[in-house]
Amino acid sequence: MAAIVPILATCRIDTPERSLHPVVVRLLDDFGERDNMLQAVVRNMYDFTWWGSVTNYFALYREPLRTLYDHPKWQVRRWAKAMLRDLDARIEHARNEDEERDAEREI
Repeated sequence: MAAIVPILATCRIDTPERSLHPVVVRLLDDFGERDNMLQAVVRNMYDFTWWGSVTNYFALYREPLRTLYDHPKWQVRRWAKAMLRDLDARIEHARNEDEERDAEREI
């Protein structure tokens, strides 16, 4: 289930408040201590189609992950913090790629 359910309630960039899909919240609540379930969520997050800069895609997950910092299960809290660090690194990498691509176009 964690590998196929939408992770976010919406993927619209113009939505001011983003949240995790209710099914994902339930999976984290019920099975958040299971590493295989958390890894299925990760695979699901990183299996996507997107146009434009992927920085926008990765940024969609920042606030929903922060809401897990107070989750009752320590495994979910630890996972959310690690995922946010990973997303920040991916955002920085994507920004660098965007800048390089823009610089090449200017030549």
